[in-house]
Amino acid sequence: AGCRSLWRLAPPWRSRCGCRRRRRPAATGWSWTSCRSTSAGSPSVAGHHAHIRLPSWPRPKPEDPPCTEQTSLDPNSPYAASKASADLLALASARTYNQPVLITRCTNNYGPFQFPEKLIPLVIHNALTGKQLPIYGDGSNIRDWLYVDDHCRGIHLAGERGISGKKYLFGGENQMCNLELAKWIIELMGQSIDLIEFVEDRKGHDLRYSMDSAKLKNELGWEPKTNIQDGLRKTLEWFNA
Repeated sequence: AGCRSLWRLAPPWRSRCGCRRRRRPAATGWSWTSCRSTSAGSPSVAGHHAHIRLPSWPRPKPEDPPCTEQTSLDPNSPYAASKASADLLALASARTYNQPVLITRCTNNYGPFQFPEKLIPLVIHNALTGKQLPIYGDGSNIRDWLYVDDHCRGIHLAGERGISGKKYLFGGENQMCNLELAKWIIELMGQSIDLIEFVEDRKGHDLRYSMDSAKLKNELGWEPKTNIQDGLRKTLEWFNA
């Protein structure tokens, strides 16, 4: 019997053992080799999810158009290129071996259990312990935040009802710059913004992430249910539990 579904996931969340896996292209190749060994005609569905860095804008503005499924991949760092290459490897393998595959991409996730190097858990953790809160550059980088439960629901829906060969984009519809977000979290926690410390910007740091989820909404009926206020409240409750 063949596999029912196989997903190669890239976002930075802890596994049960607390570790993370980094070698995306190699792991993706292994996944497709495994799924390709299924019996002919089996109802297997292979999915590849990657939080891929899509093109950013020199002067990012909230009104600038978001990325769509037709936007070309244009990674700005080796880290981002590893995700893009895994995406392309999945599609190429599907075309070569006629394996049913769909691609999902997302904006920045947040929520319980996220690895503490990421912005939201880092701000919360450092604020709880009275440590400085490092913000890259001047904090003007814009991100769109998607609560993890909404994303998981979308991936499940895409796996059940998505069409092979298509790409689906998950946007959180909660755009704000990193500095604004950090100040907001600090205020929710009753801490001082004096904890914020500006540090040297990351090399190849994208200025803005934004995705258009219209296709996903129209074809599969998905949309994010958790606004940033409720999502941050749930995340803070988890950290304080």
